[in-house]
Amino acid sequence: MKIIVFGVLTDVIGKSAFEIKAPKDSETLLQNLYSEFFFLKNYKFQLVVNKEKVDGNVVLNDNDEIALLPPYSGG
Repeated sequence: MKIIVFGVLTDVIGKSAFEIKAPKDSETLLQNLYSEFFFLKNYKFQLVVNKEKVDGNVVLNDNDEIALLPPYSGG
């Protein structure tokens, strides 16, 4: 599973993309990320699976692409 990181979260995690073994669902993924990258808990971000925003818990597969998107503003 590929995870792509955007914005300020790249500084928190220390990289803009990485691969992991797919957990069973998005809740487990978040728990794993918070365990590995403790300071990530201090940031708000949207979890996106295969270019679709995730609300709630969804089942994940090895070929899914995950994005971590911090809040953004534009003008």
